[in-house]
Amino acid sequence: MMLLLIIVIIILYLYTTRNHNYWAKRGVKHERPIPFFGNHLPNILLQRDNTDLGLQMYNAYENEKIVGYYIGNIPQLIIRDPEIIKHMLNIDFNSFSERGLNLNPKKESLLNNLFFVSGDNWRRMRNIFSGAFTSVKLKAVFPLIVKCTDKLVKKTTMRHVSDEIKTYELMTGYTMEFIASCGFGVDVDTISESNMHFVDVARSFFDKTSLQTFMINLDEICSILKIIPGTFEVNSEFNSFILNITKKVLAERNFKPSERNDFVDHLLQMVYWNGNEKLTTEADLESDSWFVAAQVFLFLVAGFETSAVATSVVLHQLAYNQNLQDEVRKEIDSALKKYDNKLCYEAVCEMSLLDMTLKESLRIQPPAGFIRRRCIKEYKIPGTNIAIDPGVKILIPIKALNHDPKYFDCPSEFRPQRFSPEAEQNIPKFVYMPFGSGPRTCPGARLASLQSMAGLASLLHHFVVEPTPNTSRHYKIKRSAFLVQIIEGGIPLYFKPRTNK
Repeated sequence: MMLLLIIVIIILYLYTTRNHNYWAKRGVKHERPIPFFGNHLPNILLQRDNTDLGLQMYNAYENEKIVGYYIGNIPQLIIRDPEIIKHMLNIDFNSFSERGLNLNPKKESLLNNLFFVSGDNWRRMRNIFSGAFTSVKLKAVFPLIVKCTDKLVKKTTMRHVSDEIKTYELMTGYTMEFIASCGFGVDVDTISESNMHFVDVARSFFDKTSLQTFMINLDEICSILKIIPGTFEVNSEFNSFILNITKKVLAERNFKPSERNDFVDHLLQMVYWNGNEKLTTEADLESDSWFVAAQVFLFLVAGFETSAVATSVVLHQLAYNQNLQDEVRKEIDSALKKYDNKLCYEAVCEMSLLDMTLKESLRIQPPAGFIRRRCIKEYKIPGTNIAIDPGVKILIPIKALNHDPKYFDCPSEFRPQRFSPEAEQNIPKFVYMPFGSGPRTCPGARLASLQSMAGLASLLHHFVVEPTPNTSRHYKIKRSAFLVQIIEGGIPLYFKPRTNK
């Protein structure tokens, strides 16, 4: 019996370490892996997330362009060099077109969208999205943004001046209100506390429990979720809501673009119509409803938590820097004065300091702290003699790059002037990438910035933002979050009505 146990242990050891010489054979520096887990045990135990991993490896190997890592037996390469990043995300995109997530869009209908799919499906969807966020489309959709900012200001005004407001909760309500209006074509009034349940259900896709995150990290090693499903799946309540509301909106519009000029109208034009010619038969409507619902779901996941994080960080930083807040507010007042004190597309486009402040927020706290890719064919890393095989994962440490003093002087300081037109030209390409880069860059980046700036402009035009006794100068990020970074504690702030507006 003892001999059998020893044999089993030896077999397990050999099997779970069979690939642990991968980086040594290629002369790539790496930490020593352990059986079964590789280097991934701290992630599984929630002692760090992938953003923390990127920071640790980036700072530990400051003289290396690439650093080796093992997720169990799967080799992963952490990229420190912007030139190599440029090749992987852009020039040699076809070798790294997959995101490297253990998600199956074929099993999850709502994941059958631009972010999660690959290959020909991705190219088809990219063509559909390409015309959705032009300047003409953004200007047309701006009245919907204004309605959301009006609700945001009204909601904030209703609070007593001495009440602290959880800024992150406030801004998630605003971003969801905007997404529902512009993406879903409906009004769900998520800024109202009575409807925050909808936000909570939507957030469940990102805000996982510790057990769920443990399972997700373990799945990267042994694909355990194929045996024990239920972790990745979209919340069933939210799944049903998105599909039902999509069907309802499509039916109300008779499967034709309306005058609302929202994202659903764009999808209707691209999926159902070519000019005045109908592309879809009645028999295809059910499957196409799922397709539209999946794209609407992407609109949600791409803009919900990410915009809420960015705007919350701006308000948090301005609360501790009243001089900068005064300068930003002065610019906002000046721009609005040109347009009869009414928020409009043209006014927001003139708010250059606010734009720089938002960009600095995205640098200091990128909503997604890393980019993941999977190598899909043999590839030689530029400037080296190192070749990697299909299946090797790639991690690009966005936050680490953004906090490297080689690229940003005193990187922990909040300095919007880094993104003045003159200074921004000196930032190396493929270092600052809040929306990704290359063909898989976020197509809705300009819309996300526009709605974030509109919300910030409305709040700062009406309120002075200050810390409360419960505000921490350094907020915490949840390690159990999935794909994006979620702020713990909500960032409590005072929003005091202006007396000299």
